Amino acid sequence: MRHQSEIKKHLYNTWHTYTQNRKSILKKTFWYEMECVDDKGMAPQKEEGIDDIRWFYETDAKIALVNSYPSMRYLFKQFIKNRPKVQIL
Repeated sequence: MRHQSEIKKHLYNTWHTYTQNRKSILKKTFWYEMECVDDKGMAPQKEEGIDDIRWFYETDAKIALVNSYPSMRYLFKQFIKNRPKVQIL
C-alpha cells in the first residue's frame, strides 16, 4: 500500500551538491506544501540515505532541525513564517 498525499502548493526550489563515484553532483529539489491523507504506507527512501521518517509537533521539529542542513532550517522557518495565522475568537 502506498501513502496518499495531496499537493497544496509549490513553496521553494533549492540546490545542493553531493558526491557520487568521486564526482560532484548538483541537484535541484522542488519543495511543496502537502497534506497527508493516509500515512500507513509511508517508508524512508533508503536509496537517498533516509533511514527514518516520523511526525513532529512544531516545537519538536525546531529542536530536530538543529542537527539538520542549513537549507532545511531555512525552509522550515520560511514555511512557518508564511503560513496563514490561526485566529482565536
